[in-house]
Amino acid sequence: MQQRLDNQQEHLHRSLEAAANETNRLRVSLQQEKNTRHEAQRGLFEAQNKVEDIKADIQSLQLADRRKQSQEAWFSQEDSIVRDNIFQLFRDVRNWSKAYGVKSLANVTRPPSNKLPAWAHDLARETSSSLRLPYEDVQARIMLIQHPYVILCALLSKHMQAKIFGNSFFALSNFDAAWNREEVGAFENMFRHTKNMANDALANNKNGQIWRSDTMRLLFSRSSAGSGTERQWSDEANRTIMETSHKVAADFMTGPNSTLLRNLSLEETVIRDSEILAIFRRAAFVFCELQAERVHFKWHPAQDILGSVFEVTSGFLEADRLYKLEDDQDHSHDGKVVGLALTPLVTAHGNPDAEDYDRMRVISKAIVWLFGEATEEGNPGAQSRQMRIRNEHPTSAQGHPHLLPSPVPPMPPMPNFD
Repeated sequence: MQQRLDNQQEHLHRSLEAAANETNRLRVSLQQEKNTRHEAQRGLFEAQNKVEDIKADIQSLQLADRRKQSQEAWFSQEDSIVRDNIFQLFRDVRNWSKAYGVKSLANVTRPPSNKLPAWAHDLARETSSSLRLPYEDVQARIMLIQHPYVILCALLSKHMQAKIFGNSFFALSNFDAAWNREEVGAFENMFRHTKNMANDALANNKNGQIWRSDTMRLLFSRSSAGSGTERQWSDEANRTIMETSHKVAADFMTGPNSTLLRNLSLEETVIRDSEILAIFRRAAFVFCELQAERVHFKWHPAQDILGSVFEVTSGFLEADRLYKLEDDQDHSHDGKVVGLALTPLVTAHGNPDAEDYDRMRVISKAIVWLFGEATEEGNPGAQSRQMRIRNEHPTSAQGHPHLLPSPVPPMPPMPNFD
């Protein structure tokens, strides 16, 4: 009996020992499987991270390649070409104004409730605020101008500045006030935001200008033929610019400025309207094409130069041809102040490589009409002002500073032109 119990106990002990060994074996096996799984997971994570790194590298290379291809395929316009385009545009503005403007302000229809037409109030309001002169004095100066087409040129330039040149994303607008405020305003806000993302102002400006030009380049479709220098707007962009510039032209022609236009026959009116529409369209396309350039072309509003002192050697200002300056050394009109801007001042900032945005050069001087001598004699309350032109000195300014003092003149007689 005892022997049998001993045998059973020994058998149970061996069974327990075998079970313990099996348990240990299973525990080791499970641990090994766990370790293997952890290694596999770690390897998977590392592989996933490598894949993400590779994807990021590929995206960076693709972006760099696209930018390189875009830069290589985008032939930037030379300053001389831009200058010629602007010159031809405002030459046509002047010729149109001279051809269709009234010959005398005595022929201008005045509203019964006002002594002066609305355009005179508009110009006087802008100029008087810059000259620090009484509103009525500026009105009188404007109405003494013996060549009404000069006023028409100033009004056309002012209208183009307000409706076209002051909007970097004009090619995306449709002249609807609410739409522009929301949609185009979003692009302007993004443009400003891109230039203010970090503390480095120069780097921010570069990023903003690249974003602006890249955004506008999306509106172009390039021809596959030729050398690649030919640019064509996409159908949608072309239609938008055409329609919007038509509305801008119609707004000018149907407003109070129309009182400066001569009465014409129906056939002549059709020709006149088609010519001004072509001018506005060309202004829009010239301006919008420049927004796709890395170079930032700035079209300065009249407020930047109104009231500043004229010098024949100025790198920013050029007297209207009616002043008949004999040469660049004719100082006979030095010291007079700018009363009207007949064409805008256009400056360029940066280069096609998106660098040197802190440097400025003059592309096209502002053609100006002058209001007498800039002396404070007889005007003790006169205040001086300066041209509101920011940035480095222009490379074509012949050493003249970019801020020019401008005391306010008294009320001298207007020049008498032949």
